[in-house]
Amino acid sequence: MTLSFGPFTKFFMHPLFHSLQNRKAYLLKGTFLLGAAGILCKIAGFFYKIFLSRTIGAQEIGLFHLCLPLCTLCVTFSGGGIATILSRLAAQYTAQKESKKEQCFLLASLLGSLLLSLFCSFLLYYNAAFLAQRLLKNDACTPLLCILSLTFPLAALHACISGYFIGKKQVAVPALSQLFEQFFRIASVLFFYILFLRAEKKPDSTVMALGQLSGELSAGLFCLFFLFLKTPFPQKMPFLTIPRGIAEVLRLSAPLNLSRVVLCLFQAAEAALLPLLLIRSGMTDSDALALYGVLSGMVLPLLLFPTVFTSSVSTLLLPVVSEAHTLGHFGKIQTAVRTSLSGGLLLGLYFFALFFLYGGELGTLLFSSSSAGMCIRRFSFLCPLLYANTILIGILHGLGKTAVVSLQSMLSLALRLVLLLILIPQLGLSGYLLAVLSGQSVSFLLALLTLFRIGSLPHDFLQTLPRLLLACAVTICGGLVLRNWLGFASGQWINLLTESTICSALFFSAYVSLRKSTDR
Repeated sequence: MTLSFGPFTKFFMHPLFHSLQNRKAYLLKGTFLLGAAGILCKIAGFFYKIFLSRTIGAQEIGLFHLCLPLCTLCVTFSGGGIATILSRLAAQYTAQKESKKEQCFLLASLLGSLLLSLFCSFLLYYNAAFLAQRLLKNDACTPLLCILSLTFPLAALHACISGYFIGKKQVAVPALSQLFEQFFRIASVLFFYILFLRAEKKPDSTVMALGQLSGELSAGLFCLFFLFLKTPFPQKMPFLTIPRGIAEVLRLSAPLNLSRVVLCLFQAAEAALLPLLLIRSGMTDSDALALYGVLSGMVLPLLLFPTVFTSSVSTLLLPVVSEAHTLGHFGKIQTAVRTSLSGGLLLGLYFFALFFLYGGELGTLLFSSSSAGMCIRRFSFLCPLLYANTILIGILHGLGKTAVVSLQSMLSLALRLVLLLILIPQLGLSGYLLAVLSGQSVSFLLALLTLFRIGSLPHDFLQTLPRLLLACAVTICGGLVLRNWLGFASGQWINLLTESTICSALFFSAYVSLRKSTDR
């Protein structure tokens, strides 16, 4: 008899090797490729940061990261929303077999994104000194901003072509482009580091900026090569078609671009406000900055690490849902929603249980910080909502609800910002957790309501929630028994791996048992 593991069984038990064109096989293969590329990039980035900390020093790294929010804002404005829209249009016109419209919107998206990115590059390059002095309050950022401004057109090109191939369900190109970008970034930093030493100059944050430029250049050329290799462009195209396509792409991507720009501004405002609000709650200046460093540099990166997989699923769901919606296959949409969302919640509750049980040990073993362990355990409550919301966004984008997603994101961000200002001075770190939890909950509920109103939410979806929650509760209780009653030792990797393995088996066994009992 074959065991059934709910949402994940549909992935792992599916005959992948019989038909890679199958929708579920595509999701499995694509998630594996994008997830593996993301993990390899994160591992390489981890050792890359260790090298930088030992060569150019923390101050120069901080100087480079001081410039990144402004550059991220420009990249988001010029390419992020257009790439998402292009993915949906590519999937839609591929399903309708309208290759001319598909190629028209591809060229329009590339030209529109390049125009916006060149505009941003021009503004930043010629105003770098003013922005470094007035906005960043550090004149040393001027040369960095000049170098980084050159990356915007390359990043826009990379994003658009990757989005196009994802819409065409050709996931290998975006996955490999991530690896190319990371490899050439690290290799270029090593090259410029040696070059600086030979020129008897002290390596500084400039090598990081040059590495960023080299990485984007390599990824852009890689994507262009495969674009011309795999896309037969028509020899003739009406002159007025491209300008109209650019106008249409900009119109469709405007709500998404606006939402992402607001998100970037919110993140910048939160980064500036959080230490000040923690000080108002009664902390000293040094304690507030230390806690902010623990949250931003240790806790949240660890909690968000599993989103490598949910983000991959979200990216791949966009063309799947868009194609099904175009062809009127509404049953396939409900199946995709049920499988992916249940899987996201299963993953979120599983990691919530592990982080809640072993957050303290992880903080000590990974970061040598007891405060990090405390924060990991407290913020583990965010995991189910964070992972599920990532998938919901991909589904709604595939259904063409870009403006709705943007509005919902801004509402949840506005609520979060208001609660930050109110709760943190009163409750400290607990106020920050409640504010983030409230914003994520509102986003989750609004997305579910949208799916329900358009008839894309399966009627039996809510039946899976009690099973997931009960399996999570059983796992936490079992973990506490292992810890307190049976006297398992803590604080060592071997004990942590043993306990987490037992709890993992307990979680999935409990879910399978509950699923079988309710199915009867």
